[in-house]
Amino acid sequence: MEGLNSDDDEEWLRSTPSSEVKGEEESAKKRQRKVITLDDILEADHKESIRKLKPRKSAKLLQKLRAKSHLYASSSDDDDDGEVYRKPTELLEELEKQVTTVAEEVELEWGLAVFGLAPAELPSLARGGAPSVQRALSASKEAGRETSLEELARSGFLRAWAFCRKRCDESTLRWAYHQMAYSSDEALERACCKFLCDLVCRISSDSETGFTMEWLPSLVDFKQTLGVYGYREHGTDSENMETPGESIGRRLAKNLRSVFEFIATCFARRSTMQPYYSTEDISSLLCMMAHLSLERGLLEILDKIQDCILVLLRYFTPDEWPVECPGLAHSIFMFTDKAHNGFHVLKVISGLGNRSVDLQRHLALLQLTKLSRRRNTLTNSRDVTSLFSNAQLKGKFVDFKRFYYQMVIADTFLWCNEEFASDRIARYGWLKFLGSCSVIFIGDERPFATKLRNQASFLVTRYSESELEGLEREGSPERFDEED
Repeated sequence: MEGLNSDDDEEWLRSTPSSEVKGEEESAKKRQRKVITLDDILEADHKESIRKLKPRKSAKLLQKLRAKSHLYASSSDDDDDGEVYRKPTELLEELEKQVTTVAEEVELEWGLAVFGLAPAELPSLARGGAPSVQRALSASKEAGRETSLEELARSGFLRAWAFCRKRCDESTLRWAYHQMAYSSDEALERACCKFLCDLVCRISSDSETGFTMEWLPSLVDFKQTLGVYGYREHGTDSENMETPGESIGRRLAKNLRSVFEFIATCFARRSTMQPYYSTEDISSLLCMMAHLSLERGLLEILDKIQDCILVLLRYFTPDEWPVECPGLAHSIFMFTDKAHNGFHVLKVISGLGNRSVDLQRHLALLQLTKLSRRRNTLTNSRDVTSLFSNAQLKGKFVDFKRFYYQMVIADTFLWCNEEFASDRIARYGWLKFLGSCSVIFIGDERPFATKLRNQASFLVTRYSESELEGLEREGSPERFDEED
């Protein structure tokens, strides 16, 4: 007992179990921070992928990363471990600044804001007077039924009443058009659309046996209807407009579907509409339809717009069409300054008959002349293929975007041009350019480089197949029989 040191005894007494436990906990925390958990691995991998992401990536991928960033956030207490573990939101914001400019160049979406923000007021019906269908209401009351004009239109009684009289007065027609174009009641809107379409189909130039309509909406009325929804007739894609489809997206004009159906029905027969509309009216209306096809807010009724374009193209006589076609192409070209919008219009009017082919050919020549910066307008296949004779696709500074749109628009023109099939010089020059696009490196990160290469590869295959088919037809007995 005497050998024990008193200082050691006092130190042992001062040491408590609680202090030992506390020291062990601190050391355990230090060891825990050195352990790499699964959350740490996922977070580090996510941040590393963001650093490797280059500005060529699209804004859509950026949005996906932003949406999923919370999945990789660690819930540990070591959020302040240094610059390596910065928050994903900060990295994404920095990346967004780099991507914005490049994404606008890479992801060019067709579209034009042809509708403004401030629609006009609804036109009044005062000029047409009170509808004379009060007679129909009186006949309905005599039969013991209390009803309204709207109910007569919905039930089809108004249509039957007009057919019995073999004519429809101006006031009733104006009232029906007004309800079709502006009514918020969808059932009434559709009923009036059917009423007007059925009446138009019954019009006949023979007043003794046919049906007579005392009024039809003029070009001014159609423009007024579109103006109510904010349509800007002279808007171009070079102006500072809002995002395409944004304005009309807030108030989608469902009534325009019925208006377009009526236009397609109205101009299906030239013989009955000729007294009401001139060729200048048809040309103006056709340009308006092409203009409206650029509004992304009307994408769901684009088929109705194409129906209108089809019947308006067929409205012209064989003698009128060669005169009107160049003017139509020039008018459409004036509001498609951007190449991607011009290419979209070419696709909209494609497949609508031989006259759409003529319109495509004239419109494509105007667009190619502008893209190539030529003073003189291109005229034939050799002029078009000569644009690509000295194309330089190698080098650091190559405008792949301009080459791409020149190529796809030239492809449209060549397929619409019959002389191209027999012009060996033009075909050789065209296929030579398409083949030269293979020099573009498949991993080239510049805008439109890979897109140009892939599209050219597809066109080479298509033109090669068409050339083989042409040779087979030339050597087949059926060919000689047809010529004989």
